[in-house]
Amino acid sequence: GQIKAKDYGFADKFESVSTEASVTYAKLASAYKAQRGVVFYAYTPDWIFSAYDLRRLEEPAFDGYAQDNKKEDPLYKADGCWKFISPTVDPDWLNKSHITCAFPDAKVYVLASTALQKRAPKIAEFLHNFAIDPAQLNGLIQKIEKEKQPADVAAKAWVQANPSTVDQWVAGKAQQVSSAQ
Repeated sequence: GQIKAKDYGFADKFESVSTEASVTYAKLASAYKAQRGVVFYAYTPDWIFSAYDLRRLEEPAFDGYAQDNKKEDPLYKADGCWKFISPTVDPDWLNKSHITCAFPDAKVYVLASTALQKRAPKIAEFLHNFAIDPAQLNGLIQKIEKEKQPADVAAKAWVQANPSTVDQWVAGKAQQVSSAQ
């Protein structure tokens, strides 16, 4: 975040702080209530996207890692937009790092042991077909984490409200879900 603030030219406009999630959420709630702007790094799924009217800042798309430790990565590009030098590697990391694009998209997978396919093939197939829209997942996480609903209660309510999605999972039809950060 500090590197992006430097390279996008707004480092002097905001105080840079690194906090635990709970502290960040409290600061967000306070800023939101006071109608003050706040810029922070977050990822989805997270309940804050359901609880607050947040806007993702537009930035150029990720086009490759330019750092030496990523040369074997398929996303390496010598003149890519993402060059991060770790503070543990170089004390001048902030000046030597340059990030002028969005974070690369992350892929999230449902994982299960290979033994599950033999022990419970229907469950393995169900997990293979499982996909949930990020906005719906944000809302489900809000129910569990923020509103303190028991996970089984929130999940059962979600299943009852989304029978066609669950029917697709059970019928063996994998859904395509757009990725989000």
